[in-house]
Amino acid sequence: MQIKEIQIDGFGVFSNKQVKGLTSGLNVVYGPNEFGKTTLLEFIRRMMFGFPRKNPKVNHYQPVQGGRMGGALKCVLASGQLVSIVREAGNKDGPVIRTDSLENRGQSYLDSFLGHASKEIFQNIYAFTIDELQDVQSLRGDEIKSHIYGAGMGLGEVSLGDIEKWLDKSCGEIFKPRGTGGVAVILSEINKIENGVRKAQAHLEKFDELTLLASRLDDEKSTLRKTIGDLELAKKVLETRQELYPIVIEILNAQEEIGGIEDVPGFPENGMQKLTSIQSDKENLLNRIQEEERSYDELQINLRNLSVNNELLGHEGDILFLQQSLKEVQSAIADQMKVKNDWEHMSDQIQIETGTVGQDWTEEKIMDFQLTEMEKNEIHEFYNALSEFGQNVYSAQDKLDLHREQKEANKPEPPASVPTWMRQLPYGLGGVGLAGVVTGLVMGDAILFGVFFVMTVLGAVFYKKITVKPKDEVELDDKLEISLAKRLDKAIEKRETTFESWRSWLKARELDEGLAPLVTEKIGDRVREIKSMMAQRDDLSERLGDMRKTIEGVSQLVEKIAPSLQHFTINSDVPTNIQVIGRYFDEARLVREKKELFEIQCREQTEKIDRLKSRVSGTDNDLSEFLRSSSAVDEKDFIEKHNILDRKKNLSRIVEEKKGYVQSRVGLENSYDVFVESVKSASQEENQQKLDDVSGRLSELNGDKDRLLQAIGETRTRIDQLSSDDDFSKKQVELEMGRQKLKEYAREWAINRVALQMLSRARKKYEKERQPAVIKAAEEMFTQITRSNYIRIFKPMDSDDILIDDGSERAKGLLEMSRGTREQLYLAMRFGLIEEYETRSEPLPVIMDDVFVNFDDDRNDQMIGLVRHFAKPRQVVVLTCHKRIFEAYSARGANPITVG
Repeated sequence: MQIKEIQIDGFGVFSNKQVKGLTSGLNVVYGPNEFGKTTLLEFIRRMMFGFPRKNPKVNHYQPVQGGRMGGALKCVLASGQLVSIVREAGNKDGPVIRTDSLENRGQSYLDSFLGHASKEIFQNIYAFTIDELQDVQSLRGDEIKSHIYGAGMGLGEVSLGDIEKWLDKSCGEIFKPRGTGGVAVILSEINKIENGVRKAQAHLEKFDELTLLASRLDDEKSTLRKTIGDLELAKKVLETRQELYPIVIEILNAQEEIGGIEDVPGFPENGMQKLTSIQSDKENLLNRIQEEERSYDELQINLRNLSVNNELLGHEGDILFLQQSLKEVQSAIADQMKVKNDWEHMSDQIQIETGTVGQDWTEEKIMDFQLTEMEKNEIHEFYNALSEFGQNVYSAQDKLDLHREQKEANKPEPPASVPTWMRQLPYGLGGVGLAGVVTGLVMGDAILFGVFFVMTVLGAVFYKKITVKPKDEVELDDKLEISLAKRLDKAIEKRETTFESWRSWLKARELDEGLAPLVTEKIGDRVREIKSMMAQRDDLSERLGDMRKTIEGVSQLVEKIAPSLQHFTINSDVPTNIQVIGRYFDEARLVREKKELFEIQCREQTEKIDRLKSRVSGTDNDLSEFLRSSSAVDEKDFIEKHNILDRKKNLSRIVEEKKGYVQSRVGLENSYDVFVESVKSASQEENQQKLDDVSGRLSELNGDKDRLLQAIGETRTRIDQLSSDDDFSKKQVELEMGRQKLKEYAREWAINRVALQMLSRARKKYEKERQPAVIKAAEEMFTQITRSNYIRIFKPMDSDDILIDDGSERAKGLLEMSRGTREQLYLAMRFGLIEEYETRSEPLPVIMDDVFVNFDDDRNDQMIGLVRHFAKPRQVVVLTCHKRIFEAYSARGANPITVG
């Protein structure tokens, strides 16, 4: 497993922190003092193995900035599978483990991805600080010791040193001059007992004579027993020879037959299997040729049964065009009536709209009529001029009326005055008329304009009649009134001139002279709308023409193709004709493709049969070459030679099996040869005769042995009678027991001394040759780090201490090493442990927190090279706050990561 990204939600000094860019191989992570490298190391440990429960003695790394404690590790396994580990403090369900395909929860599931590595293994071997590196106890846990030392010498928890001490102590106590036990005490007791025995038997005259006789009889018994033993051995040899005689004869006969079988030089190994294989291959090829030829015949029959309509296929382009045009034709037929109705509706609408423009307006006039932008501008100019001049007339009239009202108001009432309503009537008619005229001009309503224009004229007439005075009164009018009246006349004159110009403009364009400017502009807009409708009608006409053309063209192609089809009649439904022709064409094309496929298959089948025949020929050549290499004339001759060799092998196997059985009974090499010669030197009858003679002699000797035992028994009885005194018997028993105990002490001492010697030799050999694999792996690294100043690491059998050898056979313990050398040894031990552990478990990331600060420059350089080599097949992360270490590792190819 390798870590690719670290996400910390909250842990110690870190909050919402991400560490990215970690890769396989060597990584160096740098940050200033107190940046949290130890916190980062502890976060990785707890993400993998859980947060500790409440314990005041443990640093829980509560988030300094608050928030949720936990985070995630994004990792990749050795198999390439991506895994995310998400864990929160206090969550009893354990971590969440996500992969590309599933999500699961629980420490046991995570342990399967970690190769079931324990927390002790990871914390002390894979992820450690400099303090933990310096602590030798971190390598003395039971699980780690089992990985370092393995099964050892099979002593379990027993101390080899304790055993040696106990054996040496036991030997010393046996021969201890003074003490409560041992040989010295036994010898003293035996001397006392012997003195007592001699005193007790002084009165027995014949005791020594009988004892001497008993001794002589015992010697005769021993000699007789030896003779009987030799005869029993000879009997057993003869019985074995008689039993194995047929087997040895079978072996000799088989060897003789083997010697008479001629050698078959150059006969291949497993020759019969190869011959059978070649014959089987040839037979299989011949069977396949028959099968392929049957398939070829079936293809030929199918090919002859196919009939292709080539005439129809000759119209392929036309038929494809018809099939592509089918939807277009269907659409044309379906839309033709609708488009025709739209055309008629559009024509009626054009006629109605043309009538609204004017009764004398026609489509030709509509098409010819067009208002240019200049003409539109002229219309607006006429509209503005008429509006302006009308306003001027209205304004002049108001001023004149106001002047006269003021004049009348200042003048005394005449005796016979005109009624007030009559005097006001011209003003009312003029004012309303002018307002109506302006409104008519704005609205473009000619009728409204004419009515109010008449009212204005009537108002002027009434005004003139009422205001006409006698000549003498007129002379009294002031000049202002004359000026205002002239201004009114001039305004009316300009207005009338503009009206005349407008009517001339309309007449020049053959328009109604009573049209108002805005009405004329609206007629232009209406004409444009009618033209647009006429254009739409033209489009409909064009569509109708295209539809007729499409349907007629398709119908002509149908008539052209129809003669190529049998039992086909053209009907009025053009789409149906196209579909029927397409179906016939698809069937013909399918038949053609099927025929082409059959032809291709026939060619391929012919090529396949030719290849198989070629392979048969090649197999025949292989068979001939194989027989020729075996010096066989033909297959029959080859089989005969094989049978000869097979018989020879069977005989050799029989000889080997029988010989092994005989050797298991009589012994190997020279013993076996002597036994065979003995079998060959005598017949089975002669062996039986010798066996009978030995058996008879044994019977005689056994009778002599019984008589001798009887004599010994009688002599022992007489000795017992002479020594029937209880004290004498008791002391004899004690003497015998003392002598027996002395023998046991001597035997125990000899066993202990031999055991001590064997253990000493085993210890030296084990310590020299049988060091654990972890020690050997660490030894290579440590030798490289120290530039061969120390060439061997070994562990004594009777302790867990680690010793180093400087090449002069002088061992150094941990306390004799410098701090830097001791740390380098511990680091090499961890690397050796990792290599040994990963031979059967998932590789884990190796994380080291500033463990190189106590190394000198030379060994630090050596260590960088070693770590770089060690990191190649795994992931190693070096945490440091020392700039020089960061730069040194970066210069040697490490992946640099800076954490602020």
